[in-house]
Amino acid sequence: MRTTQYFGSAQIDAVQEALRKRFGPNTQLLVDQILVAQGGLTAEQMARIKDFISGGVVQPGPKQETFDLKATQDKITGYLQKQVDEALMGTPIRCTGSVKVLLGASSPLGLDLRLVTPEPLEAQTVKLLASQLSTKVSSPVELHGVIELEAPDYTLALELPDTQSGLDWKGRRKLNELVATLLKRPDLQLRASLSAKGINAEALKASIIWRDVDGMLKRSRLKTSQWLMQATPAPAVASAEATPSEGESPVPKGEGAARPESRGPVRCIFSVIQEF
Repeated sequence: MRTTQYFGSAQIDAVQEALRKRFGPNTQLLVDQILVAQGGLTAEQMARIKDFISGGVVQPGPKQETFDLKATQDKITGYLQKQVDEALMGTPIRCTGSVKVLLGASSPLGLDLRLVTPEPLEAQTVKLLASQLSTKVSSPVELHGVIELEAPDYTLALELPDTQSGLDWKGRRKLNELVATLLKRPDLQLRASLSAKGINAEALKASIIWRDVDGMLKRSRLKTSQWLMQATPAPAVASAEATPSEGESPVPKGEGAARPESRGPVRCIFSVIQEF
């Protein structure tokens, strides 16, 4: 800051401390107090400056560098990512993806995280992590995000031969065990993802396996906010015209020559998440 007004050291230090609380401990306030000893610029000096400007004598100032917003955002995000990784070091919690900053009009600083843990996190653990990050960045931090639970008790993967079959008794038993776990923890949510190669989402949702899983979850006593089904079809493979094998009569075009749509196998992935 350049000014002709006088500011004492105590005033400058107080403002610098306030800026450090807002922007970080390395913030510095540099004040250039022009001609303060002489009481600032005199009327004559001000008139001389105006004469220089009107006469075109004033030299152009140094070229200002263009502010790179993206580079600054990347730098801030990288710094916050490093602080999060250091806070999680030595714990069974890990961060997946990049930290997202939730911009607001005032503090606390909001961070959106994607975490992976073996077990659900208690609210006290999330508060402790936020407190550690607040100390690291010298600013209050508030955490939001999703936790993916990767322990066997919270994940289930089933594979079925086709879309026209429901779950067998083993699959039903395992899914019921997973549902029983969620009934004890209303803060957890179940995500069911079904996929089958060569079948689009609408066809998958009309299949027997979809109706079977959907019916089980609707009858499970889970709240509607605790579970969600989604169809994630695998990309279809381009089919070539079938070549008849030896001894097999070729099928004339227009008489059933099109190959039937693939109906399996079907992959059912059940995963549990926790929002905070």
